[in-house]
Amino acid sequence: MAILFPGRGPWWPLLVGIAAFAAEVVQIILGFEPRLALHVPLGVAIFGLVPLTLVGRRTLTRPALLAVAAAGAAV
Repeated sequence: MAILFPGRGPWWPLLVGIAAFAAEVVQIILGFEPRLALHVPLGVAIFGLVPLTLVGRRTLTRPALLAVAAAGAAV
């Protein structure tokens, strides 16, 4: 069973959001410094992983939504 917040959502999107924010801060810092060898790969990773996280969130939470809808229809 997943740990839920009062809003009944899973906790992992919060952690992903904090990690994405930290990666963006590092990305900005590396952009102002002449460190393109780190700036460009981090930007590509952010650009690729954020959409994957959104797709993963949809597929991970969809079965739960379907179960809730089915339970509501059975009532």
